[in-house]
Amino acid sequence: MAQLAKGGARLRPNTIANIFSEHVDDRVEYEDCKEFLSYIKVEHEFVKWYKEAGFYTALGEDSASLGTFNFAKYGFIKTPTDYYIRTFIHEAEVNVDLIKLEEINDVNIKQRTETPYADNRSISLFLPIPSNRTCKLAGIDDHWCTCHKSIKISTKSFDARDAAGQLVKYLNDYLAEHRQCAQLKLDEVLEVTEMLAGKPRKNEVGWREFMAVVRTTPGGGVFEGTLRKSSDKWSLAGTVSRLNLYGDQSHCVRHYQLKLYCYCG
Repeated sequence: MAQLAKGGARLRPNTIANIFSEHVDDRVEYEDCKEFLSYIKVEHEFVKWYKEAGFYTALGEDSASLGTFNFAKYGFIKTPTDYYIRTFIHEAEVNVDLIKLEEINDVNIKQRTETPYADNRSISLFLPIPSNRTCKLAGIDDHWCTCHKSIKISTKSFDARDAAGQLVKYLNDYLAEHRQCAQLKLDEVLEVTEMLAGKPRKNEVGWREFMAVVRTTPGGGVFEGTLRKSSDKWSLAGTVSRLNLYGDQSHCVRHYQLKLYCYCG
């Protein structure tokens, strides 16, 4: 039978040894291990290997306060992985519905239902979702909103070509300060969808929204972004998503967001 040996007296040194093959003395104070915590995010081969291979990385534990890097410590200096759910777990732990289970009964829920809450950004999982709930009220960018109706338009139309060109322009504007990244050019308009977000409110200027998917050169990157056109002026709604793997194309940069867009010549 295989046996596992402990590398320390507590959770942290054993977990770090198991995941990162590193030894950390759990007795050291935060200031002494600050460089190591930053090292895990920026330099550690374990995370870097997966990123350079085009994978997304994630780190999650079932407790925000008792986590490996947070119990009696200050946690990471920078976000350690692409998806880091500690903030969500922390909010769940302080949510009244999760820590005061005795309050979850028909009477209390009915009373809370009768209290106006439709305009709140966050709504309890135990309360009905209002029929007039919008992505804007929930704090969700239009790019990620699934409530809008949409219609696909011809990729050869003026609006489609205009939206696609603006998307590439925003990418190049973002890359402009990083000379090691090649300037991107529009190679192909793959798909453009007009988002029907409803009629503008009173005293609100109307606009049109388009979700464009393009392929750029060099590198063949496929990007998706939502753009808003108002009075012939364009703006980006949310972030631009990378839809295909980039491998080692962005080896000359380290920032995780920049890696999605940068093509190193």
